[in-house]
Amino acid sequence: MKKRINTGIIATIMAAAVLSMGLVACAEDTLETEQTGAPQPESSAEKTSGAQTESSTDVQDVSTAGIPEDTPADKVLLPGEGEAAVPVSEYDWITLQDIMNNPDFEVTELEEVRDLKFAQCMKHTYEATCKKCGNTFFTDTQEVVFLDDDFARGAEAINILLMQPKLDKQYENTIPESYTQCGQHPSDVGGFFGNENTVKDINVINNRFMTVNYVESSAIGGGAMFSHDRQEVYDLEEGDKLDFKDFFKGTKEDFVNIVKNEYKGDENAVKMANMVFEGDPTYHIEFLDNQVLLYSSVFDLTGDNDFSKLEYQFTYQELFGTDSLTR
Repeated sequence: MKKRINTGIIATIMAAAVLSMGLVACAEDTLETEQTGAPQPESSAEKTSGAQTESSTDVQDVSTAGIPEDTPADKVLLPGEGEAAVPVSEYDWITLQDIMNNPDFEVTELEEVRDLKFAQCMKHTYEATCKKCGNTFFTDTQEVVFLDDDFARGAEAINILLMQPKLDKQYENTIPESYTQCGQHPSDVGGFFGNENTVKDINVINNRFMTVNYVESSAIGGGAMFSHDRQEVYDLEEGDKLDFKDFFKGTKEDFVNIVKNEYKGDENAVKMANMVFEGDPTYHIEFLDNQVLLYSSVFDLTGDNDFSKLEYQFTYQELFGTDSLTR
């Protein structure tokens, strides 16, 4: 019998900002967060609902490039001049490389290394500053995990072919072009755009599969903020990257039926099951030592500014017919 756990923490984010164009200074963004609800008792009845947990970070931040993987374009908004918020898809975007090539900006590169339990984590950050006003208007942070080459047979391949390219591709990360205009650079965070992809923790399952849990976050204009958890899985023997569909041998319909049977009548669970096969499963599946989590933020499910997570628990037997993660 699965347990229903509800931390009762719902983050309601209301962003009010006016983004001017050209040389008109933008107004200060505001962020209002409301936390409501109380912990719910565990249910002893038949499984009908997923576990709801608070967001993975103490602040509400967002996914790389500011656009969460599964978010419809009409759900993610940036402020517009004297009008309602404008969909992200209607903005002009430029890359970090474009900013580095512009003589009006100075880009500083920072590196930091920290030790994890069996690896090292490299943190690589770019900070872009406007030379005219002296304000930082864009930061981009990427963390990756590097293994000792003798840690496992596939460690070297993981380092070179899968981790290093994450750093090399930072040049491709983007920012709305309007944020580069000096008139949009106030002294506070109102004209700031930031990406951050950080490592939360790592683990090895069944002495073979390394899991890396990321928090992808971005701050847009100091007001609208989003966050996504994501887990990547690496085969330490073969040196390749895997996801849920590499382990689950059935079809989407097979997976949906398993979820329906485990959590009868729960439409959110069924919607998440479809998202695993229709989108990127790394945003909705987390492998643990003894169980598998199917999860999503309320934001992804409904578009509401609620970044708490719904989680549904499964055993390896229920999903794969095995006692642990195998390939």
